[in-house]
Amino acid sequence: MNKLNVMLLAALSVSCATQNTKMDSDEQYRSLIVGTWSCPMSSVEDGVKMDMDMKVTYQSDGTSQASGTFQVNSAMESNAEFQFTGTGSWRIEQQSVFDVTTSMHFTSNTHPEMAEQLNSANAIPLNEEEKSEIVELNKRHFRFRSEDEAYDCVRLQ
Repeated sequence: MNKLNVMLLAALSVSCATQNTKMDSDEQYRSLIVGTWSCPMSSVEDGVKMDMDMKVTYQSDGTSQASGTFQVNSAMESNAEFQFTGTGSWRIEQQSVFDVTTSMHFTSNTHPEMAEQLNSANAIPLNEEEKSEIVELNKRHFRFRSEDEAYDCVRLQ
């Protein structure tokens, strides 16, 4: 489940020579990140494959919204597909994105009981700040690193 946490929080998430360079980059990143991003992610851990199609919208007021689907495929259990929606807040400092997930809700047509377990167990830590290093951010592409893994997003709007 830890890998799932990193993948989900990582889509609501994203060091230089001088302080002036950092500050200039941070200001530029703040304006560039505003918009909607598509962040597909895939991972395999302990024989379980997880694929996610996430859309994240970073708003200029420092709030964010995420939605999408993720599939969990395992040879031992039937495949499950979940839909999720979430809200949060974000800020950029020292070329890193600091995200806080404030709400997350899961649904599933294939496994509604598992979706309810995810909702009741608070599978995603809420109100905890997560840091991701910005590797690249421009008008079309957003690449960030969280817990030694890099993720790629493309701008939709």
